[in-house]
Amino acid sequence: MRRICTALLAAFILGSGALRAQDSNTAPELETVAGDIFDYESFAKKAHPRLFIDADGLKTLKKKVTGSGRKKNPVLAQLHDEVMKTADRLLEKPENISYTFDASNRRILPISKRAFRSVFHLAYAWKMTGDERYLEAARVAIQKFCDFPDWNAKHFLDAAEMCMAAAVAYDWLYDVLNPVELDRLRECMVNNAMTQTKYHGFAKPGTMSSLTNWNQVCVCGLVCASIAIWNEEPELCHDLVQKLLPTNKRAQTFIYAPEGVYPEGYMYWDFGTQYETMLLQALKAAFGSTWGLDETPGFMNTGRYILYMTGVNRQSYSYCDCVRGWWGKPGAWYFAAKSGDLSLLCNEAYLLRQGKYPDGGDCGRFLPVSLCMAKDLNINSLDIPMPEKEVFWGNGLTPVVLVHTGWKYDADDKYLGFKGGQSNVSHSQMDEGSFVYDAYGVRWSDDLGREAYTHIETPVKKAGGNFWTYEPTSMRWEIFRYSNWGHSTLTVNRSNFDPAGRSEILEVYESDPNNLGGKVDLTGPLHEELLSATRSIRLVNREDLVVTDELEALPDKPAEVIWRMITPTKVEPSEDFEILSKNGVSMKLEAQCSDGSLPIEYKAWPATRPDWWTPRTWDTPNKGYSVAGYVITVPAGRKVTLTTTLSRAL
Repeated sequence: MRRICTALLAAFILGSGALRAQDSNTAPELETVAGDIFDYESFAKKAHPRLFIDADGLKTLKKKVTGSGRKKNPVLAQLHDEVMKTADRLLEKPENISYTFDASNRRILPISKRAFRSVFHLAYAWKMTGDERYLEAARVAIQKFCDFPDWNAKHFLDAAEMCMAAAVAYDWLYDVLNPVELDRLRECMVNNAMTQTKYHGFAKPGTMSSLTNWNQVCVCGLVCASIAIWNEEPELCHDLVQKLLPTNKRAQTFIYAPEGVYPEGYMYWDFGTQYETMLLQALKAAFGSTWGLDETPGFMNTGRYILYMTGVNRQSYSYCDCVRGWWGKPGAWYFAAKSGDLSLLCNEAYLLRQGKYPDGGDCGRFLPVSLCMAKDLNINSLDIPMPEKEVFWGNGLTPVVLVHTGWKYDADDKYLGFKGGQSNVSHSQMDEGSFVYDAYGVRWSDDLGREAYTHIETPVKKAGGNFWTYEPTSMRWEIFRYSNWGHSTLTVNRSNFDPAGRSEILEVYESDPNNLGGKVDLTGPLHEELLSATRSIRLVNREDLVVTDELEALPDKPAEVIWRMITPTKVEPSEDFEILSKNGVSMKLEAQCSDGSLPIEYKAWPATRPDWWTPRTWDTPNKGYSVAGYVITVPAGRKVTLTTTLSRAL
């Protein structure tokens, strides 16, 4: 067992300004750079391509993916084949790249992603094969997004992704595009993104000054554009690189310290960290240095964090505004290549063996850069070593404990993930103390994930609210999936959590293989209803999930405690326990209270908003889900311990 020093954690949180992740005034200090970050004079003499890989590197890579005998690397060749499959699909059915806003009339981000995916894959295929069909298809895609009236810089993620598409097109196809095409690409990057930073960038919270994925995506897009057109726009490009990289180091320090946990969860790791690794690969190839960005506290550990965020049955831990699922992580190749630790590719190898690497999410658009990252990696087989430790844990803005008993991805593996943190930070939900649990090939406790933004933003706005605010009265908390009601955690006196109430990890159990998990303090989120609350969640004897809640009611107020677990199983309550069933497997959920005089009432609820909430129609039905649990009332001033066990039913 490892006890966590909460005093030091509190100092870290307060020092990093974690109470509001998007408030740049509470961030680590922005580094002042007196001189040039890189040797720009030497860089300006470099030929194209400059982004991610140079001409010699491309020759080496081509031999490894298309050669024969010892020259061919089977792992890189398989990655290459996945890229080529996408490129070939784009020849048969080009992406719909048209200036179209989403249902909220706010973003063209899906279009920007399509443009980037198209150009990157087609340019790669052209470089590897010399087949004119790929070049002509890339030209068509380039023409489409260059014809746009703008790149929607008011939502700068859109412009940043489009900048990536244009930068790759300019740099990788520099020798084959004509002067008119190159000038058009350059003008679009300058006018639609790079000079727009003065209106929508540094001066506006949530973009380059952000401490979230926004910084990582926007900085990468603008720096890659600067690398691509440096010789044509030296002053603008120099100014951007010098200004942007210090903001990125500041954001990096805030996001990943101290142990590499990504505050915004699985899906946003994709967006933010994969752009971060792409930025680092671009800097390394262009300037021969990353300016220490991959040495910020916790960053190199985040490759292990994302590895442990995957359970079994192709399901991730979908806390925050994330979707459930499991897909390849092109950025994982950066961490493996830099550290030499092939176990970081455990999930990547499994998905490649299954022929499902690019499936799910939208990470597939990054796949060509994986080959640039892995070019010199010493890997010749997908039979790689498995991770040695069964527990990953980390503090920071969103503390987590993750338990993985095996990496065969079958019914013998068990997976447990739970979290602390607080709800009033970027993309958070009221999910402190919630958990997911996989055993016997079934996910017994789950996280419902997010509502699609385009589905929820407009109805919340019409009702007079703002989905993107996090104060206690925000309508964000009237959405079932976002409240504590929609998570596997405690609800007391039918109230919501305090969004500013923080939950820390108190203990981690990792030394005894028969007692794996940890303990979190839930007093912060529940302080208005309980005097104190802690929750430990443990996998005991590698068989039973045991949740222990130590609660003390306020001296003048009883506490109706509702123990809830979101489950995609059939729930059958009885007087003494509940039976959960799915796929021919049954589990028994049974609770005990240290005060045997207090009655426990087992219940099964629908996974819908409570009847006493204001009627709304915006919740997406949670088909196939229900809520298992029970109700117990703790008298005012009383201390109790609730021990809830989920075990295999005989």
